[in-house]
Amino acid sequence: MLKAMRVVVLFSGGVDSAVTAGLLAREGAEVHLLFVNYGQRAAPGEERCAHVLADYMALPLTCVDVAGLACLGQGSLFASHPGPGDGPGETYFPHRNLLLLTIGAQFARRLDCNALAVGFIKPQGSYYPDTTPEFLRRVRHVLTLESASIQLLAPLIEYDKTAVVRLAEYLGVPWRLAHSCDLSATGRCGKCPSCLDLEYAIRGVGE
Repeated sequence: MLKAMRVVVLFSGGVDSAVTAGLLAREGAEVHLLFVNYGQRAAPGEERCAHVLADYMALPLTCVDVAGLACLGQGSLFASHPGPGDGPGETYFPHRNLLLLTIGAQFARRLDCNALAVGFIKPQGSYYPDTTPEFLRRVRHVLTLESASIQLLAPLIEYDKTAVVRLAEYLGVPWRLAHSCDLSATGRCGKCPSCLDLEYAIRGVGE
C-alpha cells in the first residue's frame, strides 16, 4: 500500500498516464496530476482530455505552459514540421522526457511530494531511448543528487499496451476518454505510432 506516498504523475491526457494515476490512487497514494504543454501539436486535445480524466477520477490537475520550447523541437510532433511523418522515429523529440521529468521533479518539490511517476510502458523498439528501464535508472541517479527524498516510479514499465488497456478496464479508468494521438488535437489520425499501438491493443482485448 502507498498510503504514505504523495506523488506527482506526469499526465499527458493519454491512456498510459491515466492508468498510472488510477493505479497509484487505487493503492492509496495522494495523487497530483501535472500536464505540460511544451508546444506539441496535440497539446490542445491532450489538455482537454487531461481535464476530463482528472474530473472523472476526482484528482487535482495543474497545467504548465512552456510552449515556447517548440522552437527547439523537431519531427512531426510540432506544427512547424512540413508534414506528418508516419514512422515512430518521426515522433521522437530528443530529451523531451528528461525535460518533463525535470519539471515534474520541481513541481514535486514545491508540493512536498515524495514521489514522481511516469506512464512509461514496455519499450516496443529502439525509437524511444528515453522510455527504457536504463533511462529511468540513470535519471533516478541524477534526481537523487538534488532531490534525494523523491522516488521516481514507473509502475507500468513491464506492461505492453494491451496489458495497460486491460488494467484500465480492471481499475475502472475511462481510457476511451483519453487522447492517444501524436499528430492531431481533435481525434485519432490513425497513422502515428500512438494511434497504431492503441488500435493493436484494442484488437488484443477483443473490442
